Amino acid sequence: MSADSKRLDLRASEQLRSVVENLVATVAATAFASSTLLYLLRATVAEPVGIIWLVLLNCVGVARLSMLWLYRSHTPDDPRNRTVMNMLTACALVSGLIWSASVWALGAPEQYHLQVVVMFACLAIATGGAFGTVASLRTAYSIFIPPVLAPFAFSLFHDDRYYRIVGVMSLVYGLILARMIYMLNSQFRYQISVREENQSLLGELRRRTVEAETANEAKSRFLIAASHDLRQPMQAIVLRARALSDLELPPEAKTSAVRLDDAIATMLDLFDRLLDVSQLEAHAIVPQVTPFALQPLFARLEESYRDLAWQDAIELKVEASELWVSSDALMLERILRQLLDNALRHAIRRSVALSAHRVDAGIAIEVRDTGPGIPRDKQEDIFKEFVQLNNPQRDRRMGLGLGLAIADRLARLLGHRLQVESEVGQGAAFRVIVPAAKAGTAARPALPPDKDPAALQGLLVAVLDDTPDVLEALGTMLRRWRCETIVATNSEVLTNALRGSSRKPDVLICDYRLAESCTGIEVILALRNELGINCPALLITGDVAMQQDKELSVTGITVMQKPVRAAQLRSTLATFRQRSQPD
Repeated sequence: MSADSKRLDLRASEQLRSVVENLVATVAATAFASSTLLYLLRATVAEPVGIIWLVLLNCVGVARLSMLWLYRSHTPDDPRNRTVMNMLTACALVSGLIWSASVWALGAPEQYHLQVVVMFACLAIATGGAFGTVASLRTAYSIFIPPVLAPFAFSLFHDDRYYRIVGVMSLVYGLILARMIYMLNSQFRYQISVREENQSLLGELRRRTVEAETANEAKSRFLIAASHDLRQPMQAIVLRARALSDLELPPEAKTSAVRLDDAIATMLDLFDRLLDVSQLEAHAIVPQVTPFALQPLFARLEESYRDLAWQDAIELKVEASELWVSSDALMLERILRQLLDNALRHAIRRSVALSAHRVDAGIAIEVRDTGPGIPRDKQEDIFKEFVQLNNPQRDRRMGLGLGLAIADRLARLLGHRLQVESEVGQGAAFRVIVPAAKAGTAARPALPPDKDPAALQGLLVAVLDDTPDVLEALGTMLRRWRCETIVATNSEVLTNALRGSSRKPDVLICDYRLAESCTGIEVILALRNELGINCPALLITGDVAMQQDKELSVTGITVMQKPVRAAQLRSTLATFRQRSQPD
């Protein structure tokens, strides 16, 4: 069906809807007025003629009501409604003819004054009813009005001057009325056209929105899927660079190794930020909201940023807090870390403060710095990806322009408000408004504070990874940490090696996606079952959704996202050793 046909169908359905909304009231009013007129003229009207006239008029009304029943049995855009429209038009023609005959049916030929009264009464009743029934149907009204005005046209040729004056006035009245109907109908049709155009634009907007959201989700899914292939070589690079920097090298080589390690750290930071954005866009992060105390979180942040602030001669002030909040502890910590990273980069007056206080909406956690401040017209732009106000050269030491965007998305995902207050030259204050919680309502602390890793000497680590470069680099680093290792690229080889080992492994490290038919989770569970052990297991994966899998935490499997930093791996192994008990 063409676009023009669609517009015509919409116009027809709206015209019919306008008619049927007033049809019952109009038919009832017309029947009452015509019956009253006949009753008032009963003394001068021949009874059979008047009764026949009234019956015919009411039959047309009944026919119209039957059209109402037929219309309601269809959907508004049903093509059969065109038949309803045609039948209403036919009823308008018949009704016009009946009203035209009213002058001869109700008027007395010898009483011309009475005839004039009848003519005007019928004209008023007929045109009034037409407003309610066929005003929106231009064709129906065009067919209806000529028969109604016909008696007045004949009066123009009457010998009596009085009749001619009445005829002229009536025709002028009829033409004015027709003009009004035409204007109302045109306005009605214009409103329908505007409505149709708005619906078309709204449909186009919805289609474009769906396309944009689909493209955005597809981009995020592609980034998540492609990141697995990127993580494999990056994992080998990270491990080899760290192993290289741990070697005893000549000063010049040592300097190059340190710079290489710093460059890789910058690359990993960018990769992690992009991964955070893709996770948020793909809705791969699900908040786990629980009540917890802020003080352990503040202590952990102070410990993490103390050395960094000291290196840049920045005074880091972290106020102790006894407040409790209801949020996702990991996600809230990520928000605050993004805000602290941003504050430390801009604290040119050498002061950054972290505090919390009560507000009407809950608890306001504030990160305040003494930097250059943010212009008011730019305070919304800073939460967009890759926007940096004072870094036109894209100096990586000034960050990547993703931290505040990630913080804003995480806050919106949690339902928290992220606010900024700043004046140029007066620094900036970022606040996260978090729901308050009652003290002591948490089942456990949010997260234990990070501790320095213990010595790993003698820890037996079994490693399964189907990428030889990654496996070799990981094994080399573990041996430099004085761990004992059993490594393999195949689950069957690893199982046989563990069977022949004189001791059972203290830790299992396994890649999630393997070149064989099973996954890393299945290998870990099978090894535990076959060897009769329940040692800690570390699953290394590029799948962003794995970290949200609650079942893995129940089975004692810790998930790490690729690429794994050496310090992160060492800290995790040290934690495993502290918790590990002999089988």
